[in-house]
Amino acid sequence: MTSPLHRSGKRLGQVALVILMVALVAGLWQPASHTAAGMSLASEVEMQVVGQLGGAVASVTLKDSFAYAGIGPRLAVLDVFNRGSPTFRGESAWFSDLVQDVAVSPTSAYVFAAVGNAGFHVIDVSNAAAPQSVAGLQMDGRAVALSVSGSTAYVVVHAGGSGTEGGRLHVVDVTDPRHPVELGRYLPSPATMLWNVDVAGGFAYIAADRSGLHIVDVGNPSSPSLAGRFVTRGRAIGIDANASLAYVVAESQWNPDIGDYVGGGLSIVDAADRAHPVEVGFCPIADVYEGSSPVYQIARQVIVRESYAYVAAEGGGLWIVRVDPASEPVKVKQVRTDSMFVTDLAMLETYVYLVDADRGLRIVDVRQPQAPVSLGMYSVTSLFENLDISGSNAYIADRRNGLRVLDISNPTSPSIRATLKPAEWDDITDVRVSGSYAYATDQITRSLRIVDVSNPAVPRSVRSVDTPGFANGVDVRGGLALVASGTEGLFLVDVQTPPTAKAITVTSLSGQALGVTIAGDYAFVTTGWPGGLHVVQVSNPKQPVKVGSSSAPLYPYQVAVSGTLAYLADGSAGLRILDVSTPAAPNQVAQYSRVGTTRQVALRGGYAYLAAAGGVHAVSVARTSYLYEAGFLGLPFAATDLMFSGDYLYVAAGRAGLYVVRLTITPPTPTPTRTATNTPTQTPTRTATSTPTHTATASPTPTRTATASPTFTPSPTETATVTPTSTATATATPRVRLIFLPVLQRRFGP
Repeated sequence: MTSPLHRSGKRLGQVALVILMVALVAGLWQPASHTAAGMSLASEVEMQVVGQLGGAVASVTLKDSFAYAGIGPRLAVLDVFNRGSPTFRGESAWFSDLVQDVAVSPTSAYVFAAVGNAGFHVIDVSNAAAPQSVAGLQMDGRAVALSVSGSTAYVVVHAGGSGTEGGRLHVVDVTDPRHPVELGRYLPSPATMLWNVDVAGGFAYIAADRSGLHIVDVGNPSSPSLAGRFVTRGRAIGIDANASLAYVVAESQWNPDIGDYVGGGLSIVDAADRAHPVEVGFCPIADVYEGSSPVYQIARQVIVRESYAYVAAEGGGLWIVRVDPASEPVKVKQVRTDSMFVTDLAMLETYVYLVDADRGLRIVDVRQPQAPVSLGMYSVTSLFENLDISGSNAYIADRRNGLRVLDISNPTSPSIRATLKPAEWDDITDVRVSGSYAYATDQITRSLRIVDVSNPAVPRSVRSVDTPGFANGVDVRGGLALVASGTEGLFLVDVQTPPTAKAITVTSLSGQALGVTIAGDYAFVTTGWPGGLHVVQVSNPKQPVKVGSSSAPLYPYQVAVSGTLAYLADGSAGLRILDVSTPAAPNQVAQYSRVGTTRQVALRGGYAYLAAAGGVHAVSVARTSYLYEAGFLGLPFAATDLMFSGDYLYVAAGRAGLYVVRLTITPPTPTPTRTATNTPTQTPTRTATSTPTHTATASPTPTRTATASPTFTPSPTETATVTPTSTATATATPRVRLIFLPVLQRRFGP
């Protein structure tokens, strides 16, 4: 006999099912479309990565005459036979996350890699021109560092999931590199973060952040156990160890008793008695002041050879410290760099290979430690910020490495065609191409750099115009360049004759001008601190007039304009759409906030593509009353800019480099309904009387955003047209293939 409680539960279940079905029909339930980096779930807009280039150097290891470097999401092989001039030999296919650390097998042609959320990978490098990933292990977290001893790999993992567990050490048997097997794990107390590991004499020495140095007995690999611990003065980050000594580098940590940061530097720890390790020497590596300006220095990694320790110091370059056991360690030399992102190093014979995430791989000759010599650098595309495309070339603002020109004639295999980085250039943040010239903003030096790219293989700097404030963003139309110039507002430059370009005028705006887009006779400027959108009439460049603004945006980075609508990439607020048919009074009409921090927006075929913290979001904007996520592409680093060229979407993804994405769009079909008389009929199909098109500006080259016509015209209206049967109206570009979907229209979102 069924109990009343059981019957009641059954009824509740039936009610829940009905509610779920109603929600599905109404489009209220939205299954998540997010997935792993580089992948896109089946959705209305499917995005597939078909090409990738560059990224920041994160780690390096050396063997014989080869360097194996983690560059963005790939492992690159460099020939370092000529120590001062590494040459590229080959690279692996791209992984779904960034390569965090690498180690080489001492006895075979394999390299082991910690690849973030992609786990632990084994790469066959017997063919230097075509390294191949032959095995992998998922680690239930982010693999961030590793060390190899004999036939065993020790992998540091930052735990995922609950968020209460800091880190773990995974012990992996690589006797057969093509079939790695996890043997055991070392689990410290919850929330203990682990950063790095080195193995010597049957013990793993782990840099464990505020928990200091952990010495773990790995004699029984299936059951690693803590043998001893030493609390370092600062937060332990890097480690090098031998049979009796551990060299630990630590970052300063806050001491409330004295109100200052203390403890940063190199500690020498006597670990002969593993249960009772003691510090026997310390060399401070801490922030210093040059005049009134602080220079931040953080020790990241250390390698010890004979009587010297070589320390990679973020903000400080390479430190060389004498570590004679008979005396206190002392700095003997420092090789300063112009970068803040020196994070790792490796040694081959008497050469140090310094990992500089900003610039590339630096090589330093330390045959005479007291007189080191910088030999050269392998420069790679490191920090892609913004891009523009003209013909078969992409122009990249590569923050610290200047202007990069890429050959994209084969989208699946983009390559570097040229790099321009004069000594006086500093921080290139944005670029726009018009005609035979590229216009790049140099943020720190407050300049607009003008480059002749009539021969893309040999770009030439021809003019520099000082900007009144930080040069953050730029747009160009005809003979006018507009610069978003920080707290100074909108800066106009006459570029009718680029080699003799000259300043015209400045328009003050409230907030920090970050981005600018020209549409018709108006400039649309995004500002932060406080956030807003400002509309400036520039039909007379000598007398620009601010005609309107909106304070609705919180922190807008950039704006795209189509017809009478402005689409804003509004930071953590996602996408905002404003009606600008009355320029004096922009009015918000829609918002989609279920995305990460949004930096850029591009429009095509009824969709807004958003460059955001987690990757690229495709949001349907065909109806401002009904925005929904139609597709998502996860990337291993925040997307900062994106632009269409032909059938491909090009995405700048910071330290992950450039991604080339192919889109497949499957528009939804109209949904049949029944009339009140139960007579089967079809609902009216809404068709637009006119369709916005992606038009070019006066510049002969494509622009990154859709622009308006020279004057404002009413946006396309929707008129109901009764049709005898359900029809599908294509709103995307002709390359879209139409596929009829089930009756229910799916919405995608978090």
